[in-house]
Amino acid sequence: MALQRAVAPAAKTAPAAGQFEGMEGTTTVERSTTAQKATADVAATTAIAKASASSVAAQPYTEVLAGLRCAIDPQNVGTLTRLKSGAGNIKDADGVNYGSYVQLELISYHDSWTISPGSDNDESKEFVRYSLDGKTLDGTGESVDEYIAKIRDVDGYEKANKKRYLILAGIINDCDKAKEKIDSVVQVSLAPQSAKTFGDYHTQRSVKVSRGKLPKEGSQQIRITAEGASMNGKDFTKLVVTGSL
Repeated sequence: MALQRAVAPAAKTAPAAGQFEGMEGTTTVERSTTAQKATADVAATTAIAKASASSVAAQPYTEVLAGLRCAIDPQNVGTLTRLKSGAGNIKDADGVNYGSYVQLELISYHDSWTISPGSDNDESKEFVRYSLDGKTLDGTGESVDEYIAKIRDVDGYEKANKKRYLILAGIINDCDKAKEKIDSVVQVSLAPQSAKTFGDYHTQRSVKVSRGKLPKEGSQQIRITAEGASMNGKDFTKLVVTGSL
């Protein structure tokens, strides 16, 4: 009777050094590497999504006229012919009437504070002072707050206050009247209510430029119009700033 030869079971291949057998023929190291890659991919995708969402939510915009703030030394701007609101028009200190509007190429702008005793009589005019920073008086360096307190307590002007004005410097491109003034470099004093219209124009234009609705070029071309207004029962002329392009 022939003897059957016993067949030895096939030997298992030893895993490479540093590897251990896992389920379904995949080593633990291989599965770990795959899991790490997947985790990294998810993290990267999440980061990109968050960055994109943050960008959309913030909607940042660049102020198109920011580079013109104090582009000219305010002390030098102070030497220019000053335009301000008149009786339904725009006029200068010499009484020249520029009419209902002036179009400017804006070249600089800055804040200015007027410290007033709060009275319109002739005697009170000697107490008017100015400040470029709202903290110290031009010329003397005295504290604005201390000066206001002094003319209230010592001189009796209980309504003494400070108001922020905006001073624009620009080249006249056109005006309603006084055509001979075209191409002159002037400054325009905007009272608090008028200054707000400049801020509104600047914000609106900046947003539209940032969104590609308008070009940045031409943002410095502005139109200043004299309009009738009323506040606290008093009628006055307000200067309204809009774009001319």
